[in-house]
Amino acid sequence: MVMAGTLFTFVVGFPFQIYLARSLGVAGLGLFGITEALVTTAAGLLSFGLSSLAVRFIPEYTTRGESRAIRRLVAFGLVILAATGALGASLLPLLAGLMPDIAGIPVEAKALLSVLALLLPVSMISFFLAQSLRGFQEIRIMVFSTSILALTLKVVLTFGLFATFGASVWSYAWAVVLAQATAIFPMAWALWRLMRMLPTEAEPSPVNPRAWASYAGTNYASGLLNMLIGNLDRVVVGALLGPSAVGVLMVVRQLQQFPTVFQQVVLTVVSPVFARMKASGNMAGLAHQLHLSNDWVMRMALGLILILAILPDHLLGLYGPTFASQGTSLMLVMALAAVVNLGTGPVGILLNMTGHHVVLLRVIAVTAVATFAGYFVLIPMFGLMGAGLAVLLGTIINNCVAIWLVWKRLGISWYNSRFSGWFLPSAAAGATLLAMRLMLNGVEDLGTRAALLASATFLTYAIFFTVNFVVGFHEDDRELMRTARSRIGRSFNRAKPLK
Repeated sequence: MVMAGTLFTFVVGFPFQIYLARSLGVAGLGLFGITEALVTTAAGLLSFGLSSLAVRFIPEYTTRGESRAIRRLVAFGLVILAATGALGASLLPLLAGLMPDIAGIPVEAKALLSVLALLLPVSMISFFLAQSLRGFQEIRIMVFSTSILALTLKVVLTFGLFATFGASVWSYAWAVVLAQATAIFPMAWALWRLMRMLPTEAEPSPVNPRAWASYAGTNYASGLLNMLIGNLDRVVVGALLGPSAVGVLMVVRQLQQFPTVFQQVVLTVVSPVFARMKASGNMAGLAHQLHLSNDWVMRMALGLILILAILPDHLLGLYGPTFASQGTSLMLVMALAAVVNLGTGPVGILLNMTGHHVVLLRVIAVTAVATFAGYFVLIPMFGLMGAGLAVLLGTIINNCVAIWLVWKRLGISWYNSRFSGWFLPSAAAGATLLAMRLMLNGVEDLGTRAALLASATFLTYAIFFTVNFVVGFHEDDRELMRTARSRIGRSFNRAKPLK
């Protein structure tokens, strides 16, 4: 289900981002990016890590039959987030207007906050509802609301508002706000039904607020640092290079996120498994899950990473010539950062879900300091590429230290011999893309270029998995295929008419 939502996001969201970049222009997209970064930062500051409580404690309370604790947790989270979100939405435009020009926030962005500030309560409540549904393992309604419904509404509303009021950042801002607000309702309805179905406890067990505060506080601090790393570059680039450079940075970062989506898909399912296996003392199974996750994520993501690294100028050219001329070198650095991040596996999540979230917070703090320093030192030296170099530096530090901690604290080695199966398929797919690059050189027509890039993507994955098939699959892959055949067979037999 998560993969289906991801595929929908890619198929619909990628062409829409190209349309949006061409409609708003580099400066307009950059202006929206700066404003959105302010809202995202404010949402992180006001969330207090409450959403992490839902995905951590709801499964535990469900297993123990502690219905009262679940109801209190959900009610507490929704009330606090709604109150702080509403307060933030009313104060954020005022506070931004008081900031001096040296902060790098354009006057237009401060004005646009009057609309985008509405996203504060909407996004905070939406994320808490999604994590609560994930805690109940209600993946379908979560994926439908956050991936399919929200994106569909955003696209439809953007087209409608652009046609009525003209293509502007203001129209797009209203489309984003209205789409996310509407997508809340199916999740709220599903969570309400789940709460009603909870059994009544004969003797309600007490709630442990200290456990909530400890876990939420650690995740809150980690989330703030990660959020600042992800958003501060827009503000620094905007202050030093202007809104147009921010627009290029946004597009490159969006493209870089496509390979990492596969990790998010896998971790949606695997993260609770890490916690269960650590609690049962099954360290061999924990190591197997880490290697399995890393292997499957990289094999799914490598095709897109190769496209970002080999065809960056042609890919960015879909958005416009300015994106290609200014963003190609940045894309190469960000593709390397994606290799480091995904290739080392979900070691940070493993530490977080096995009781080592405090030491992980220290690692994230060191990473944040290094990345912040990189922004202020490398962007003035190398321009936009400096932002990518700072991200790459922080990624290397974060993941290498996490690998060492996993070995030191859990006795689990990051590397597994199954990873050697990545290289031959990657070489074959890379050679295919180099040949496709020769075909793309000199192509000016946007439609032809898009068709060739789509063909390159299809051929890359076809060749990658064909070579993977020839080399041989791992036993985990064969088990997955057996399970799929079994389920398809059962579905087919149920569909047969009775004679």
